[in-house]
Amino acid sequence: MYFLQSILFVFICNFIITTSLSSHRSKLGIYQSFISEISAITTDICTNNTNGVHTILHDYCYIGGQCYNGNSTSNIYECLKCSPEINQIEWTIDSKCSAGDKCADLSFLASHVCDISVITAFYTDPASATVSYYDFYNCSKVACQPGFFFALIPNGNSTPWACCPGFFCPEGQICMIPCRQSAYCPSPLQPSAGLCNTDAQCLPSGGPENFELLGCGGSASEGFCPAGYYCPNASTRISCENQPSRYCPSGVTEPINCPFGFICPNGTLDNDTIWTIAMCVVMVLLGILIVIQICFTLGLSCECVKKGAIRIRHSHCCRCPKKRADKYRANNIATINIENIQPSGYFLRDKSERAGMSIKLHDVCLNIPKWKDQQGFTFTISPGRINAIMGQSGCGKTSLLYAVQGRTAIKKNGGKIVLCSSTENVDEHPLKTSLSNVVGYVPQEDVMHSDLTVYETIYYSGKARRSNDVSAKKLAEDINFILDKLDMTKKTHELIEKLSGGERKRVNIAVEMIACSKVLLLDEPTSGLDSVICDRLFDLLDTIKLNQLCHVNIIMIIHQPSAELFERIDHLILLTPGCYLAYQGERHQAFAHLRDPIDKGEINLEPKDKDKIFKSQNECDKCMYALRFYPEKNGPNKIKSVKPAKHPPLFERKCSPLKPMFYLMHRSFVQMCKRNYAVEAIYALSFFILGLIIGQLFSKQSQSCDISSLTTIYFIISLSFGIAVCVASLRLFGVEMVDKTFIRESRNYYHPFQYWLTKSLLSSIHLVLYPLLFTSMLYIEIQPRATFNEYYSVILVTGFACMGIGQFLSVLCPRTEQSYLAAALIALISCLISGFSPTKAGKLNGVVYISFSRHTQRQLFIYDTNSYLNSDTPTELNLWSTKIEQYRAYYSFGDDESSIGGLVAIGIIFRILTIIFLYGRSEYRSIIRFKFSKLFRSYQAR
Repeated sequence: MYFLQSILFVFICNFIITTSLSSHRSKLGIYQSFISEISAITTDICTNNTNGVHTILHDYCYIGGQCYNGNSTSNIYECLKCSPEINQIEWTIDSKCSAGDKCADLSFLASHVCDISVITAFYTDPASATVSYYDFYNCSKVACQPGFFFALIPNGNSTPWACCPGFFCPEGQICMIPCRQSAYCPSPLQPSAGLCNTDAQCLPSGGPENFELLGCGGSASEGFCPAGYYCPNASTRISCENQPSRYCPSGVTEPINCPFGFICPNGTLDNDTIWTIAMCVVMVLLGILIVIQICFTLGLSCECVKKGAIRIRHSHCCRCPKKRADKYRANNIATINIENIQPSGYFLRDKSERAGMSIKLHDVCLNIPKWKDQQGFTFTISPGRINAIMGQSGCGKTSLLYAVQGRTAIKKNGGKIVLCSSTENVDEHPLKTSLSNVVGYVPQEDVMHSDLTVYETIYYSGKARRSNDVSAKKLAEDINFILDKLDMTKKTHELIEKLSGGERKRVNIAVEMIACSKVLLLDEPTSGLDSVICDRLFDLLDTIKLNQLCHVNIIMIIHQPSAELFERIDHLILLTPGCYLAYQGERHQAFAHLRDPIDKGEINLEPKDKDKIFKSQNECDKCMYALRFYPEKNGPNKIKSVKPAKHPPLFERKCSPLKPMFYLMHRSFVQMCKRNYAVEAIYALSFFILGLIIGQLFSKQSQSCDISSLTTIYFIISLSFGIAVCVASLRLFGVEMVDKTFIRESRNYYHPFQYWLTKSLLSSIHLVLYPLLFTSMLYIEIQPRATFNEYYSVILVTGFACMGIGQFLSVLCPRTEQSYLAAALIALISCLISGFSPTKAGKLNGVVYISFSRHTQRQLFIYDTNSYLNSDTPTELNLWSTKIEQYRAYYSFGDDESSIGGLVAIGIIFRILTIIFLYGRSEYRSIIRFKFSKLFRSYQAR
């Protein structure tokens, strides 16, 4: 498995390198400039042939294949003339059509500027304004042409003038309109090959205008300041080449500071350096992970134990390779004397009088179908002995054990069950929270974390429940003592997932024994164990039932024990096939009680049945055969009074609520970093690659003056990142819910809120890391106008919301595949109702507020568009405002909303739901929780 993980890492590295090279090849090219040589026939009067090279004579222009004398005007275009001193191969504007110095005269400009209504219309929608405000009256007198304005003379004559610099003259108007901030409106335009060329970008017409009757004048429409330049006003552009550490994308009025990590050569933004750095960092981290994996594979990992003594420290436990572990065991473990280990008093036998917890049942009616209107159970289970509940399958043994533990309810008005200390004689309900550290329960299923070692599994259970009354050294000695008694010393550093069924059963028992419980409930502890291990288990139970600290009340369900094990049981609770109490009392008196109805003739048996009962050599078999024919009724049993004793008080355990959280966090961190680091690396790398791919799809698009793709970018960001985070967050509780480890730990270890808070604090690593990896590559490739911090803040809060959704789904769905499907569907639905298509104003209305995608898209739009607009200038006087307002109105981004607040609210709401479902699905010892969990009965794991 480790070798395959290493191959996977190498494959991912090669993928990233290949992707990076292919994406950056397009950036390399050879640019060649070509000089056009004039090719004229020798008969032209304006050309000269010198040594086979044709040149144009000094006083001539050669335009469109024809020769023109200097200062001669065009026969076609009224305002164009030949100016050899300026350009011999293209027309230039005639001075008679140029306003010249008049463009600096404010009174002249004021008299030729359009009305405010016309200006507003062309600012808002140029195409519609051209039709709606066409000046038919004046244009019928003069040849209205884009790029020119006219001075009307009272007699009807007119003078065409090229539009002044900083103004544009649209079609159908004889006046000028001021160009707004971020625009570039040069004048005159440069004629070339029948086109009026301009350096302005993103013109409404899509490109340069064709020559018309007057030729080329000034700007016919507003265009953005070209990339590589900044325009402090609409008539001036300044190159960014001499601006160190600054760059100029399209439509800026001043250079922009180069973002951190980027370089800005010649006024352009270059991401090659930071891209290379980012890839190198990822490669180094991947290399470190691969080296670690190889070290573990080749046996170069750290020592788990120090030479010459047992020093099994939880903080230094690691998965020693098998060869090294075997070598250590051969050299050291064989020489260890278990007598040198000094466990705590709980594991030292003492027959003197000690305190203990008795369990009293008074007229208890189990809530099972077989029970109708009969008398309930009434008896006492005393501490200091091994109590066994026995009977045929389906007779209610597990239901009785669950009722004693408080896991299942008894019938309403069906008696009561109490736990009573022999020192205080105070009755306690089984669900009282203070009993959490008193009662231990070994489930029939071996519910444990498969990615922990044997030692770690037992250690974290003991630390969580004995954090105040035991030192680390004493806890280690207790663990070693239990493992030795259960013959598991050689498996100390094995992962749970690698153990056999019997070995897992022994660890399952050890997890509860290390807690030093006063009441120990075991559900079929001998299943899957051989006779030798069963004897060792009963030896351990015999030790702890009468220990130096207290008398332990041990209650177990057991099926058909061997004759030897049956002899070691102190007290029996026998149930008939109909779930009636046939006997409770000392083991050696059980058969006499069961055969009494037979001896009195109350039961008629076939001879073969009598033979099975009386001729069997095994006392356990005799009892089981006799139990089959025992009358279906509860025998008269009385509660034994528990008198206060004068022996030492029952030791109490008070634990700070923070210490269990600390050990849970430590355990989770071990699982994440030491056991599942390869999985963590793959998830982190996935977010890195996801940001890279989306960045490649929309590379540098936000640097241009076309912002039509921004909303699509925002939608893809919210969709991809939302799904990825929702799926990744399912690991927070998903594994514990599916394998039922949370259910077990909530009984005695952790309050559900403690569990949630600890896991959430640990997941804050992911909350910070995943958005950082995603945003870094996304920002490098897209190069948006907003700052990195603004983008990261939005992605971070989006991650907070999506992690809340993932947490909730991990506790909501009972199966892993269901949670993964639900996570993808919820993220997808959130994007579909985000108002992208259909829009909020169209159909969705208030539904969009529950969509995290809506809030993400809107906030990114706000941050990006704010960077386009100069805060010192009114929005309507900026060229960007036209497009921005169109998108703001279409997607309703201008509505009174709080996007960051919406994302935070979504995250908080789903986290509250997570806590509620955790509480409902838990088995935390609380009467309120027990009643609340009835609402979640379909989710309960039994």
